[in-house]
Amino acid sequence: MPDPLREADAPQSHQDLVVGCILLLLAEQRGHGYELHERINQVMPLWDVSPGNLYRELRRMDADGLVASVWEASQTRGPARRVYEITNAGRRALDDWIMGVGGLVEMLEACIAMHAGLPTPKPARRHKRRA
Repeated sequence: MPDPLREADAPQSHQDLVVGCILLLLAEQRGHGYELHERINQVMPLWDVSPGNLYRELRRMDADGLVASVWEASQTRGPARRVYEITNAGRRALDDWIMGVGGLVEMLEACIAMHAGLPTPKPARRHKRRA
């Protein structure tokens, strides 16, 4: 039986999911690190994505050409911020990631269906204690 997880090159780690979500958020609109941290924690509430992890991934993705960044002056007299946007290579990576997520969803749905078909376990028998 073919393995949809392997065939679709599905995300297999927390990092894969974080990177995919970052690309997805940047495909919607460009943003700076703090804003992306707020948005990713709304999209991925089951995992706590730390600011350090997010910034590390953004720097790596920038170096890999998946995102591009520029420094912009703050509109509220604060410090300048690095603003990120998705590149064409990042968009292709996002499209590949979405295909992989689809394969992962199919695999998980198959596991859920398998579990639903299992017989109901019998209650454990209790042994009477002798006094």
